[in-house]
Amino acid sequence: MQLKDAINERGIFMRKLLGGGFFVAAGVYLVVTKPLDIITLVAVAACAVIAGLSATRYSHWSIIGGAMLIAGSLLFQSALSYRCMDCLKADILILAGIISLTVLYGGKFRVSLRVMASVMTAMLAINIILHTDPAETANAQRSLSINEVSRYITASMDEKNITIDTSVKPVLFYSPTCGPCTRAVEALVQADPEGRRWVPVQTGTGQNFDSEYLKGKGYRGESLNAKWSGMVPALVFTREGKTMIIYDPEEILRLVRGETLYEG
Repeated sequence: MQLKDAINERGIFMRKLLGGGFFVAAGVYLVVTKPLDIITLVAVAACAVIAGLSATRYSHWSIIGGAMLIAGSLLFQSALSYRCMDCLKADILILAGIISLTVLYGGKFRVSLRVMASVMTAMLAINIILHTDPAETANAQRSLSINEVSRYITASMDEKNITIDTSVKPVLFYSPTCGPCTRAVEALVQADPEGRRWVPVQTGTGQNFDSEYLKGKGYRGESLNAKWSGMVPALVFTREGKTMIIYDPEEILRLVRGETLYEG
């Protein structure tokens, strides 16, 4: 019996390591894809601590900590009025770790933790459904037509509202805290630093607006900002009376350069 118990305990320990591995993967993914600002560093440190706890008898704290990370991520994205695909992917990895550890946990908080894991799953699923397009997420569709986006976009510059006609210039919605946004902005600035063929609009207002971000990238045009609740980066443009969105950074660059878009 002692040998059997030892084998079972070893098996549980190894499965706990697997659950903790999801937290490690989430931290590594954030380091690779996100700018290393204070928010990213705190999130990565939290993932490391939670991963460490997952292999101990306090694994239930890893489940609680992972749930807090997901809730904080979704709340932060809502506060900034945009959705970051990198953040959502990291949240999915964290959720995988939560579910793995919840299945193994057999303590007195078993029911409560399983309910919490179910709530986190529902919250994340609802956010992904509401703020992403299934076709774009599944097969990286280059251009999407949606009814909620207008040809004319209102943005702010020095506390004054201006209207941008996306049939004249495409509008790029971006966030300074988004890794793909940074790569898209840098590529577009290199291709057109004056902004003759595109208009960058930063998501968020007030304290969330970084007016020096574009200047630091070499952009010589004006800094604009507006509220945007969708995914970023997103290039909105209008052709033949039809307003479209592109999410793929490579296709964004191709359109701004005037190249033919891939119709997938």
